[in-house]
Amino acid sequence: MRFELRAITQDGRLESVDCQALDAQSARQQAESRGYTVLEVRSRQNLLARSGRFPVQLFSQELLVLLAAGLTLVEAIETLGQKEKRADWRAVLTGLLGVLRQGQPLSAALEQAPSAFPPLYVATVRAAERTSDLVPALTRYVTYQVQLEAGVGLEPA
Repeated sequence: MRFELRAITQDGRLESVDCQALDAQSARQQAESRGYTVLEVRSRQNLLARSGRFPVQLFSQELLVLLAAGLTLVEAIETLGQKEKRADWRAVLTGLLGVLRQGQPLSAALEQAPSAFPPLYVATVRAAERTSDLVPALTRYVTYQVQLEAGVGLEPA
């Protein structure tokens, strides 16, 4: 879910901060962890949801939370599928589960849904599988996507 926060920076400036999080409290915690003092949190409709595209960034964030809570990859994706209200997005998750239950890696499952998962995402997961660091890789991907959406920190040095 997307949130807009009104917050004060460490140097005292008032800013509007756009944030993707599971809920308002998570959005507040994200901003506070970056040094903001949060004054207000407002929910915004997810831009990806309006476009009808599978919300890869939100999927990744929710997956990270569930994995950190101790669920296995299959359990985490099952949980996401059970809570998903949109039939087309639930079908994507069901497809992932089918491939995973055949003993294939997550990257192979993601490749089966090219309209949902971009090549960079699949490559990120494939590389993480080789080094057994899926959680840090997904965290980096989400951070990159947030920066890309905000246009922050992507200018060449």
